[in-house]
Amino acid sequence: MSADKKQSFLVRRPLLAFFVLSYVFFWVALGVFGAVVIGVLHLDPNNQPGLLALIRIFGSWMPSLAVAIVIGAGEGREAVTRLFAKFFQFRFPLRWYLASLIPAGLTVLTVLAYRLTGGLPEGGVPLTAGFWASLFLIMFLTGATGEEPGWRGFALPRLLERFSPLKAGLLLGLVWNFWHLPLWFTTGSSGTTLLFYILFHTVGIISLNLVMVWIYLRVPDSLAPMFLAHFTFNFGITLVGPAGLGLGAGLPLMGWLAGLLLLTALIIWAFKGFEQ
Repeated sequence: MSADKKQSFLVRRPLLAFFVLSYVFFWVALGVFGAVVIGVLHLDPNNQPGLLALIRIFGSWMPSLAVAIVIGAGEGREAVTRLFAKFFQFRFPLRWYLASLIPAGLTVLTVLAYRLTGGLPEGGVPLTAGFWASLFLIMFLTGATGEEPGWRGFALPRLLERFSPLKAGLLLGLVWNFWHLPLWFTTGSSGTTLLFYILFHTVGIISLNLVMVWIYLRVPDSLAPMFLAHFTFNFGITLVGPAGLGLGAGLPLMGWLAGLLLLTALIIWAFKGFEQ
């Protein structure tokens, strides 16, 4: 394919181009990582948390790379700069800062509800200052920082031009969810456990995206609340998810968190929060 044809695809179908490039870049990056680490170095990634953290950091920036290429081709470098500058737009009402912390509040409710109903943790790592510092750093470098310019900064407003907020939220939630597919097989789970993990992940991601759509409709010019919501969700899922870090009890807690996010999205929908 010639350079002109490639560019015309980026310019004519920017949203599709972004989705394709995000998937290709991320999945290829994980494939190359797996081939080198397992095939060449003969290492087990599940026993090398540092390697997994490194590839997650690298992979999470693939949506930013994809959106920079697409916007750069169609609108120029200044448009790319304007998009990333939205991370630093902090002037919006306090209530939307609080709304963006909903995933953090639901994580606390998840743990309390699980413990009150007799659930017990399966272990985990000591909750030292070093643990919190390293977790914060990894969560800052992965997920929200690298992904939000693409998913909510670029894709969501374009989907909202074509669809209702609810439909746009569901569509983007599905695309965002299945983008994570290769990571599902790095959890060490299999069989029924893996199926439940995929179910809880799918419900949680789509519900979270709907909550973020609700916030975006009120704060469309800033990526700060999108970052906070995504960051606190990742922080919470790392604590209570199958890895069992610190507070974790594996799938039960992940299921509780996904269910509470779904309930939150349903409440927003019932109160017409997805109306523009």
